[in-house]
Amino acid sequence: MAQPWRHPQTGAYYLRRQIPENLRPAFGMRAVHKQSLRTKDFVRAAQLFIAVNAEFEQQLETARHRLAATGDPRPCQREQAEHLIRAYFEGGAPDGGLDGHERLRLAFQEVDRGIFAAEPLACLTTPLSSPDRWWELSINAALFRAHESKLRDKATGHLWPKQGMWRRSDPVTEAQVRLAQADRVVEQIARYASLRRADMPDGIGEAVATYLDQARLEEEGSARKPVSATPRLRPDMRLLELYEKWKEGMTPRPQSAREYRRAIEEFIDYIGDIPAMEVTEDDIHNWLDAVVKMPSRMSSADRALTFTARLAKFGEVEGGKISATTVKKQLGALQAILGYGKRNRLIARDISKGIAIDGYSKTKSKGRRTFLDSEIAALFAAPLFLNPADWRIAGAAVSDSTMFWLLLIGLTSGARLEEIGQAAVADVRRDNHVTYIDVDNYNSDADETSEDKSVKNDGSRRLVPLHDMVIACGFHLYVEALRYAGHKELFPDLAANMFGKRTQAASQRINRFIDRQVTGDRRLVYHSFRHTFKNRGRTADVQEMVLNQLCGHAATTVGGKYGEGQPLWVLYRELHKLDFSSVDWPAIQKVMAKINWASVVALLPPPIRDAA
Repeated sequence: MAQPWRHPQTGAYYLRRQIPENLRPAFGMRAVHKQSLRTKDFVRAAQLFIAVNAEFEQQLETARHRLAATGDPRPCQREQAEHLIRAYFEGGAPDGGLDGHERLRLAFQEVDRGIFAAEPLACLTTPLSSPDRWWELSINAALFRAHESKLRDKATGHLWPKQGMWRRSDPVTEAQVRLAQADRVVEQIARYASLRRADMPDGIGEAVATYLDQARLEEEGSARKPVSATPRLRPDMRLLELYEKWKEGMTPRPQSAREYRRAIEEFIDYIGDIPAMEVTEDDIHNWLDAVVKMPSRMSSADRALTFTARLAKFGEVEGGKISATTVKKQLGALQAILGYGKRNRLIARDISKGIAIDGYSKTKSKGRRTFLDSEIAALFAAPLFLNPADWRIAGAAVSDSTMFWLLLIGLTSGARLEEIGQAAVADVRRDNHVTYIDVDNYNSDADETSEDKSVKNDGSRRLVPLHDMVIACGFHLYVEALRYAGHKELFPDLAANMFGKRTQAASQRINRFIDRQVTGDRRLVYHSFRHTFKNRGRTADVQEMVLNQLCGHAATTVGGKYGEGQPLWVLYRELHKLDFSSVDWPAIQKVMAKINWASVVALLPPPIRDAA
C-alpha cells in the first residue's frame, strides 16, 4: 500500500508513485510522480497523503479513460482549453500584475460593457478597452485600480453600474454577442499563455462562456459561515525562525539552504537580531551598501569572520570588490525569506520586494559565451584525446578517462555536467539503434528515488540520446567494462561533496583544462557547451521545442507544456543535424580503438559493494 515517502536529506514527506509506462505521455514521460506534502511530521503527512494520493489516482484514471477512448492518454482539445482558462482565472499574480480573481473581475467588467455596448441605444462614456489596453491593465495592478475607479457609480460607489449583464443576458438570443465577448477574453488568455490566438485549442470560446456562467465574484456574496480566525501574524518572529519556516515549507536543496542561512546570518550580524516585521527598507539598503565593499576573493580564515569583522577589515580597501551578481544572490536570499513570510501571512508586509541591484542584469549574470569552431578543434586536439597512453587514472581525483567522456558527451548532448557525472551504469540504455542516458533522480536498480542523484527541475528529467561519434569512440566498451567489474556508477572516481554534488572537482579541472588548451577567457567553461549546443541547433533549423527537450529546459509557455515532447528516435535524428565537424573524429576514434577498457576500469576506485 502506498504511503508517504520521507526524503533522506530534508526530512520532508512526499507522495511518490510509479507511473504505468503506457500512461507516461500524460505525465511528461516521467517514470515516477513525486509531490511534496510540505511537512516533516509523519502524522500530518499521513493525513495529507490521503487526499493527494486520491487526486493522483484520479489523474491516472482520467489518463486510462483517454487511452481507452482515443488511444492517447494526453488531454483532448476541450481539456486543454479548460486548463488554459483555469490557469488564467485561478493562477497567481506576476510581479506588479493582477491575480487570478482580479483578472476574473476585469473580465466581467469588460464583457459586461461589451454586451451593453452591443445594445442599439447604448451609450458608453468610457470606450471599451482595446486588447492591448486590457493586457496593460492585467499586468499593472496600479493601472487597473485607476481604471476601475473610473467605472464606479458616483451615487452608489459600486463597480460598473451595469455589472451583471453577462448573467442577465440570454444565452440563446444573445449567443453571438456573448461569444464575441468570450473571444475577447480568449485573446487575453492567449497572451497570458504566450500563445498565438490561432494556436489556442478548438472550442475555447465556448469553454470561456461556460466558465463565466459558473464563476462567482466576491461582490456576489458568499455562503461561507463566519468562523473565528486564528491570527497568523507573528510580530515577534525573528529572521532565523522565519528562515526555518521557509526551509520547512520550501524544502530547498541543501546547498541553497546553507547559502540562504549564511546570508540571513550576515544580515542579522549587521542590523541586529530584530523581529522580521521590524526590518525596514533602509536596513536592507544600508546592508547592501556594506555588502558591495566585500572583496571578490577572500581566504578561508577571512570568510570565517563575522560580517561586521570582515567589513571592518575590508571596507576601506580599494579594488577587487564583489560582483553585482553575488550581491544579487545575497539580496535574493533575504527576499525569498521575507516573501515567504508575507505569502503565508507570518509577517504583514514584504518591504524587500522591488529592491534592485545597480549593475545587475539577469541576461549578463552568467557571463558565458559559446565555443568557436577553432576553439573546439584546439580543445579536442589535446593529448587527452589523442594520446591515451599518458592518461592518469589511478589516484587521480578526476581521472583522465572521466575527463575524456565528460567533455565528449558535454559537447554533443548539451547536458549539464552534474546530470552526466551523477549517471549510473544502469542509466545507459539502448532502444533499437539509439543509445541514451536516462537523466533522472530515479535509481533503476533499486526501483526508487535516489538520494545520490538530483535534477535541476522537472523539465530536466529526460532521455539524452548519445551521438554516433561518441559511441564510435568506444563508449559501449567502456560501459561494459564497468558492468563486468561490478561498478554501479558511470564515473566511479567522482565523489559527492557535502551537498551531494559529484562533479565539483571535475568542473574545476575541466575549466582549468579549457583555459590551458584554448584560452584564458573566463567566460568559456564547461557550461559553454550548452550555449554552443543551442546555437548550433538553431543554425541547423532544429525546432526550439526539440532543443529545449534535448537540453532539459522546461517549456516556457503554458501551451508548450501540452504533450510530452518528441519520441527518442526523433531526438536522435535531430541531434545528428548539428555540426560537430570541427572535431577530428577519425583521429580520436583511431587511437581509442586500441584501448583496453577493462585495464582502464581496473585502475578506477573499486566498486562499492552492497552490505550483505
